[in-house]
Amino acid sequence: MDVFDDDPKDDPKYVDTLLSSELLRLSLKDRNDIQEEIHGVHCLAPEETPELLEQTLRNLDLELEKLPPDETKAYQRSQRIPNTYVNTLEFRLRFLRCELLDAKKAAKRMMFFLNTALEFFGESALERPIRLSDFKKEELKYMRKGRIQMLPFRDRSGRRAVVIFPRENNDKQETVSKVMLKLAMYFSWTVGNNVENQRKGVVVIVWYDRSFFLPIRPVVNKYKLHEMLTVRCCALHCCTPDSPVYRFRRAVMTMKVSHLRMKLRIHVGNTVELSYILNGYGLRTDTIPITFSGTLKTPSMRQWMRLQAFLEEPFYQNTEETKSIIECPYNNDIVIRQGTSILAHPGNATFRALIAIKFDEIERIHNSSSDTTATTATSRKSQCHGNSNSYKKKPQKTKDNNKLTTRVVVKQVMDEMLKTKRRVLNWNDALGCWKVLTDESQIYVKVEYLVREHRITVAARANRQWNQSSTSIFCNSSGNSSGNSSSNKTTICCGSDGDSDSDKMKDNYRLR
Repeated sequence: MDVFDDDPKDDPKYVDTLLSSELLRLSLKDRNDIQEEIHGVHCLAPEETPELLEQTLRNLDLELEKLPPDETKAYQRSQRIPNTYVNTLEFRLRFLRCELLDAKKAAKRMMFFLNTALEFFGESALERPIRLSDFKKEELKYMRKGRIQMLPFRDRSGRRAVVIFPRENNDKQETVSKVMLKLAMYFSWTVGNNVENQRKGVVVIVWYDRSFFLPIRPVVNKYKLHEMLTVRCCALHCCTPDSPVYRFRRAVMTMKVSHLRMKLRIHVGNTVELSYILNGYGLRTDTIPITFSGTLKTPSMRQWMRLQAFLEEPFYQNTEETKSIIECPYNNDIVIRQGTSILAHPGNATFRALIAIKFDEIERIHNSSSDTTATTATSRKSQCHGNSNSYKKKPQKTKDNNKLTTRVVVKQVMDEMLKTKRRVLNWNDALGCWKVLTDESQIYVKVEYLVREHRITVAARANRQWNQSSTSIFCNSSGNSSGNSSSNKTTICCGSDGDSDSDKMKDNYRLR
């Protein structure tokens, strides 16, 4: 972090020169890897093995001994506290994964975190992780404004996303700036409680809007926001309107992010344009808590705070109730929530595709066996009555056949879920979180409902009316303008199980 020059420059073109020069320092492979990680198709985190983790932990201990005493004051103070969480493997691996297992950088970030936590939260931050109870009443009130929020779903590569709305104009800007730094520490620590988030990193979105009040005067902090993070930032998106004022804000932000400049992407436009741009990076912009008029949405933030207060309560630690709670589902989870459309969730889309495949397989087997039975019966009837013009008629489906097909499909789908170890999550309105469904009878009911719904959709599609119409204007290519009614063609095909001519017409004139 010390190799970059963050001193302000007078040349307005210095920002563009700085970005290009830092990218040119990298090799072609490094630039390609960073670009792929920003888009979510590659992860820079190395593959972890027990031997590698053991070696990096030993290297971290050696690096901590090399640091000067003035940088390790908080660390030495924590060693005098019995059962401190600073000595746990989870605490140290968090900082190693944040720096891609670089022991030297991880040691410096760890010391910086402990010193800052001691200054902001007191000695309790050296004994246990930061909690919501460590914040003051005024700070919690500012947190509920939603200036920093975590998106409820992951991006297409399974990474968590945090959106930051810059502070509004306030007379006590120094106080607000300090609160924002404390919130950044808490949010980064909360995101890092999951090992997968530590490995894949987090996506940070800084969103400016025209409705936001800009500070009258700048605030100088001795700490920077990116230094507060305890989980790796794999992509940084800056979304601003296109105006001279925000052009200046983009330049200031580029100067402040230091070593994150290579992962910075600046997007300019209105709310709709920015949403389309972020969609290209695999982010679900429908969950960004801001309206088109610039009003922040806070219900999900308040709900998340209530859930965190419940999970951080010492009485509920390591209980069955807390173990079944899922704060954010994975992309391969099947989520169920009444009254809310969650078809865009990747796990639900894959699950519906699995139901469609199993249903088509069962239908194909059933139709082939029915056709064989019908052909045999028709041939016997023809031999008895001497009728050579008989035709094969599809047997009509009965309710018993539909129930049998549904049961078979549900059984195969549940076997596939058990084989792939897919979790089924149900939304709990009381706690405001997802809970894992373990009762097979409840899962069976949910799957059976989806199978019946798919069967009804397939039946409606089969009975759909198809038509194709054309006029002499398009059909008469020879230039004949005579109004001959014989050149008009109109065909309407209706789904009929017993009419073979209708089936032929449907195949010839079907439109999508």
